[in-house]
Amino acid sequence: METRVRAPKFDYIIRKGFRFFQVLNNYEHHSNGRLWVIWNKESLRITALSSGNQWIHIQVEDLGCVTFQASFVYGLNFVEGRYDLWTFLQHIRPHHPWVCLGDFNCVREVEERISDTVPNLQVIDDFNEAVYGAGLDDLLTHGCKYTWTNKQEDGDRKWMKLDRVLVNSAWQTSFTSSYADALAAGVSDHSPLVVWVTPDEPSRPKQFRLVNHLKLIKPKLKSMHQRDFSNISGRVKDAKLALQRCQLLLQQTPLNAELLSQEKNLS
Repeated sequence: METRVRAPKFDYIIRKGFRFFQVLNNYEHHSNGRLWVIWNKESLRITALSSGNQWIHIQVEDLGCVTFQASFVYGLNFVEGRYDLWTFLQHIRPHHPWVCLGDFNCVREVEERISDTVPNLQVIDDFNEAVYGAGLDDLLTHGCKYTWTNKQEDGDRKWMKLDRVLVNSAWQTSFTSSYADALAAGVSDHSPLVVWVTPDEPSRPKQFRLVNHLKLIKPKLKSMHQRDFSNISGRVKDAKLALQRCQLLLQQTPLNAELLSQEKNLS
């Protein structure tokens, strides 16, 4: 989501980083290609069903379980722009299990935000009306309560649950043990979402990943001086874990000035 990659660079990046994968995008609906769906073509059969400037809707087969449909969403950041998204959601109503996940750019409840601005209750009602009309509800989610932050310090910090996983009743029936994890954001301002898809019979959970910001990091370490760059992979891992621990603590006390400063230093 929010790849910030213009269409002319898309093919180059796919060739360099994802040549063994299949990819869908929505460049035909938005010049920034706001959504990419990437999968292992050896493991999954994906059929594109619909796309727009705020969604890509697919059918997924060969997961070792029943066929299901998935909608990846990245809602526009202005109210009127999301009306098309709400209409899309209410017109899907598939008979298959359906998971709808991503950044909806809106909360469902006032309690899902910490901000000094007054919430627009009509905007919240519009979102909930679309969710109910589509026959969807939140999937059980562990981890971060607030999935987006503006990463400002002190009183300027804002927190919101903009990213979520919604499922229909057929999904709940087919995947009774499925759940989602909202992970620490790391260097992004959004939490990655991971949906664990588990059929009713005992088996190892299969990971179905959504990462709110795709960052291609492929460091090339060549001829680095041992004194300055020894154990660099270990230090990067330690720094990442320290940032994650800090961000998880911030979920408990979102306006803790000491933790906000620590997060800034670790980012």
